[in-house]
Amino acid sequence: MSMGDIIKTNRIRLGLSQGQLGERVGVNKAAVQKWESGAVENIKRSKIKQLSEIFGITPTELFGWSDEFAEKKHDNVSGTLSAIKELYGNSVADIFQLLIKLDFVDQARIAERISEMLTAEKYKQDDARMA
Repeated sequence: MSMGDIIKTNRIRLGLSQGQLGERVGVNKAAVQKWESGAVENIKRSKIKQLSEIFGITPTELFGWSDEFAEKKHDNVSGTLSAIKELYGNSVADIFQLLIKLDFVDQARIAERISEMLTAEKYKQDDARMA
């Protein structure tokens, strides 16, 4: 799969138009069209980083070079998941599995929401007991 195909597939997966993706990355719709058609192959590093973050994939995956790295990532996730289950239980492991499927933007939203929830009085009392 070409980089253009990967950009288009991930853009559609996230329900974004070419214009919306362009806005998020700081380019116009025409630039996104060129990326997806393969007319532009030398995308700026800053844009590659932004696209990777939006899509929740590595720059390597964006280039379509992911087979070797995907295996390593899978091994790391499996090991991490086992450790999480052992330390915190299945519920936290289930949340972890769902969280890593989200892109970086949505992961940040979840983290913000959890932080907001932790301001509740019942969690402040737990913190005071642990101190």
